[in-house]
Amino acid sequence: MSRHLINILRYNILLVVLAVIFFNNAYAQSTTTTKKEKLKVIKVDPPVFGFYTNVLYCDSIVVRSSREVDNDALVLAGMKIRTMLKFMPIVRHNLIQRGAEVHIIARGQHISDMPEFLEMKGKPFRDNIGALYKSVDERFQGLTKKVFACCTEENILYGTTYDLCVHEFAHLVMLEGMDENIQKKIINQYRLSISKGLWKNLYAATDAKEYFAELSTYYFGANARAFSHLVDNESAPEALREYDEGGYNLLDSLYSGLLQPAIVNMQPAVKMAENSNLYVYDNTRKTELTVVNNTGKKLFIYSNNTQTTGSEVSPYLHRTLTVWAMQIVMIKDEQGKVFGYYKAVGANCQLAISD
Repeated sequence: MSRHLINILRYNILLVVLAVIFFNNAYAQSTTTTKKEKLKVIKVDPPVFGFYTNVLYCDSIVVRSSREVDNDALVLAGMKIRTMLKFMPIVRHNLIQRGAEVHIIARGQHISDMPEFLEMKGKPFRDNIGALYKSVDERFQGLTKKVFACCTEENILYGTTYDLCVHEFAHLVMLEGMDENIQKKIINQYRLSISKGLWKNLYAATDAKEYFAELSTYYFGANARAFSHLVDNESAPEALREYDEGGYNLLDSLYSGLLQPAIVNMQPAVKMAENSNLYVYDNTRKTELTVVNNTGKKLFIYSNNTQTTGSEVSPYLHRTLTVWAMQIVMIKDEQGKVFGYYKAVGANCQLAISD
């Protein structure tokens, strides 16, 4: 046998060995990730943000509710999260890193009763299709803002025609769990589907974010009636496949784990001395800085001694902005109180402000 043939044989044997190692590791990972802790509700005192007394940890993703919410609603929400993320380990990791949570309100409560939406109470509200309402409560039973997906106990426990929890959590999956490349794939598929005349006069046609959220509810089996005048199929996933095959295939590639996003690892911002120089930074690289406002006050982010555009952080919410690497920012409230100076390090950086 020639030396050339021997080298080819060795190469093929090496490929087989590497393949065996890869699939054994993949199998080991899949078997360990299927071991899930039992979903259970824990009472917390004092309440988080003065409102949330019930908490459930769904594989490190937090589900919270007010005192009045039935524990079963939190458990069912956890089950929905597990179903959606079953084959999306990196998305789950990214959501945990970014602090994603699901918040549930009881029957009789309103969106603006939630601490993160309290400053919207009683104010006129314009939704994402341009309609004007007296308040956010007149328009929504569910809403997602930054890392919080909010929905109602009533829909989770008794909703039969629309799955609000899946819809709102899908917003987190797309916007906080996936990278820019995958988000672009969703945007492109949305535009393609709309160009074909699909989803006309339906909420999925609003924009790419609502397209993904609405199709997610169909993919996981809810809202079959939405297709009653479009497709003669009682199964929502099959109706989706028949009506918008491209959209179905994209969601299937995502929720089945064939497409995985880049991994996000948040690093804590470095606390700096008072009156640090705000003009020293690396202007050859940029970083993503997330400010977590755990106070009941509105906060502002200052860089170069000026308030950064889009830097307002509402009470109990997050704000993400792009700054220069190693840049020092200052955090103030409306009264001018300084909460500290922080240096942005790493590609993804986070700092939390508490009272």
